[in-house]
This record gives sequence, C-alpha cells and structure tokens, in this order.
Amino acid sequence: MHCVDPKPFALHERSFHLLMGSLLFGSLLLDRALRGVLPVWNPPAVGLLSLVLGLIWVGLFAGYRTRLVDEQVRVLRDRAERAERKIAALEDAIRRMHHE
Repeated sequence: MHCVDPKPFALHERSFHLLMGSLLFGSLLLDRALRGVLPVWNPPAVGLLSLVLGLIWVGLFAGYRTRLVDEQVRVLRDRAERAERKIAALEDAIRRMHHE
C-alpha cells in the first residue's frame, strides 16, 4: 500500500528554505563587503547575486513542489484504481449471492 506522508516533505522543505535563505543572506553580506574592499564594485540596488539566487530558489522550489504533487497524484490514482477493483469484486460477490 502506498502512503503519502507530508511530514518528511515538510522537513525537507524546511532545510531547503534554510539553506537558500542562508545563501541569500550571505550574498547580501558579500555585496556589502565587496563594496568596502573593491572601490569599483557597484552592484545594482537588488544585487545581481541575490537576484540570481532568489530566482534559482523559486525555480528549484517550484520544481520540487511539482514533483511532490505528481507523486501524490500517482499515489491517489493507484488508490482509486485499487478501490474500484475492490468495489467491482464486492458487487460481483453480491450478485452471485443473490443468484444462488
């Protein structure tokens, strides 16, 4: 029997967001540090590195959630098919009982 337990996914999401949030925060600190060390360093107001990391974050998370939903749909379809087979078998058993 297949079972979709949301707890492992939630824990996996938490560590993913902590990692990406740390990288984003680190990129902001790196932008500020480079401004002090390299006088010619003049990043955009958003910070190119921060923007790229943010976009990667969103893309990876969207891909992860898409895979999660696909897996849940696959499991639910399997459950529905098994339930339909059980219902058909029970209906056949009831018909046989009534014909005896």
